[in-house]
Amino acid sequence: MDSETPAPARSAPACGGASPTGARPRRADLLVFTAVLAILAGCFAWGVVQDFGAPISGKGDLSLWEHQNYYVGHNLAFTPLPRLDLHNDQLFYPYGGNNVFQPWVMEMHLGAALATRLLGSWGWCQLYFLLSVVGTALGAFLLLRPDHGPVRAGLAAVAVSFCNYYAIGRFAGAFANACAHWTVLSVLADFVLAGRAVDRRPWSARLLAARAFILLACLGQDLGYVAGLGLTSALVTATFLAGLAVVRTRLRPSRMRAAAREGWLEIVRSARQHRAQVAALAALAALAGVLYVPLALQVSRAAGEYDFSRLPLGAWWANPLRMLMPVLPGFNPVSHHRILGDQPEAYFAASPGLAFVLAALVGMAAGRRRLPAAVPPLALLALLLSFHPVKLDTLRLLPWFGFVRVSARFSVVYPATLVSLALLAPPPRRWPARAAAAGLLALLGVEAATAYRTYLVKDWHHYRPDAAFTALMGTIRATPGEAVLDWPFCVAGGNGVATNQLCRYYGQQSGIAWLQAHHGKKVVGKYFGRLHPDQVRPYLDAGWPRMFVPDDPNAFKARRQQRDLTPDEWAFLERFVALGDFAGVLLYPDLLPPETVAGFRARLGPPAAAAASPYGRLEFIPKPDAWRSRVDVSAARALAFPPPAR
Repeated sequence: MDSETPAPARSAPACGGASPTGARPRRADLLVFTAVLAILAGCFAWGVVQDFGAPISGKGDLSLWEHQNYYVGHNLAFTPLPRLDLHNDQLFYPYGGNNVFQPWVMEMHLGAALATRLLGSWGWCQLYFLLSVVGTALGAFLLLRPDHGPVRAGLAAVAVSFCNYYAIGRFAGAFANACAHWTVLSVLADFVLAGRAVDRRPWSARLLAARAFILLACLGQDLGYVAGLGLTSALVTATFLAGLAVVRTRLRPSRMRAAAREGWLEIVRSARQHRAQVAALAALAALAGVLYVPLALQVSRAAGEYDFSRLPLGAWWANPLRMLMPVLPGFNPVSHHRILGDQPEAYFAASPGLAFVLAALVGMAAGRRRLPAAVPPLALLALLLSFHPVKLDTLRLLPWFGFVRVSARFSVVYPATLVSLALLAPPPRRWPARAAAAGLLALLGVEAATAYRTYLVKDWHHYRPDAAFTALMGTIRATPGEAVLDWPFCVAGGNGVATNQLCRYYGQQSGIAWLQAHHGKKVVGKYFGRLHPDQVRPYLDAGWPRMFVPDDPNAFKARRQQRDLTPDEWAFLERFVALGDFAGVLLYPDLLPPETVAGFRARLGPPAAAAASPYGRLEFIPKPDAWRSRVDVSAARALAFPPPAR
């Protein structure tokens, strides 16, 4: 990515390991690495991703991603800038509201929505995840090769991609954390910028254009955590570079002008040498800015409509001491929390592997002459590891971290920061250094084998809609009415709001809004990453919690309603269905007593279609034609079930 960069100045220590400047050796290096990467990608696709043949579906977080792709595909408009319709009653029908509190990964949503429209339903999310890991490796190699040579750049690239155990372990339920390619590349690009500044080596136009593109592309990733990490890295590095400039110029105007002129001339020279590549990178940066900046700002404004300051955000904290845990059998699973006093949330939380930590320590010791270049990655590590969602939440002062509550999710950038520190060391030339490097590589191999064998290779077989399911969804889609009533329905928030009131069968139903991507009707419920009490106030005022009588008070353990509806409850439900513009009722018979299922059939008619689903059996009963003349959506919103008589 930066082949025109001149050799280091005599006054600065060489980064070491750079390959010859000829085009042929560099092209050969890239071909060799690409061949190795293709083999690794094939093994990764076969062992980790496994199933590309169907969209990801299931309960809980598995249900989010196809539905998110559907939502963006049906609610994105260009006026002329991209804009999402976030305030509507497509979810939480008929009350409606703000649909912003979802884990937005705009790059994946836009790509999957476009691919689905052009080519049909397939495992687009799985392909995106595979490309994320492969793209991280290829991008890291291109960024690091000019300064560190093909061998070290290749090893570092594989380490920050295929050995990012936390990110890979979040597949497939937590796609928002699993795909962190632009953010990882942000950390590495910032290290390259800082290293060249410390060595008094000029920046090229290609490097700056690539950094601008990567920074803007970060906004297409998870806005809650992953994109924020890329922005934080840029902020920390910019602060360091500004401080370095102040120290070197002593704020003397003449020195500042001379340094700026020298740097500008080098950028212009390198831009002229590689006009096409600089123009292409600049165009990509502009495209990423046009696509993602308006959407990110819109999501930020919409999220700010609710005041969460008085609500507990939740506290998932991974003890920084986990950084020292090796990834060996029995060490890295979510365990030892009683000793460490934390809640690590997931495998490899704050545990990148001991090989990364030791390599970083060796790099700082062996490359102590270049220690100033370690300031940005060390500062970033210190900021992230010091965060505690309750005791030390200063990171929330940054506008992109306002809703952060799970410190483990910072783990996606720990391998990149530690690899940056490891690369401070010069290439090993004597046998002690080579022995140490070999030992670190052996440890990395053992830890990687342990991680994949024990935790990362899972058995994935995604639900494939059969003919009955397809017919059921087609029947719902073709039936007059703008919405469908799931009964029971599920309204839940990842922060605990409403779950114990409006999703009493969470363990069975979490994620049923996924069905909307197949039938296209508005739905009464939804599982959001977070909810504000104001969003569910209409449900509570209408008395919906009293309609659920589960057989267990724990929403994760409840299996079915323990009794039939009373006459008053039946009357309320009938009026709601009649007044709402419903196509009908989508029943979950496994959650209902037989007499309730019979009651629906007696009042509405026989089911028009039925099928199995990830959430159990489904039956669709269309709304009686005689009820359609009574539709009054505003009256449906105003309905309230009276409290039981005392």
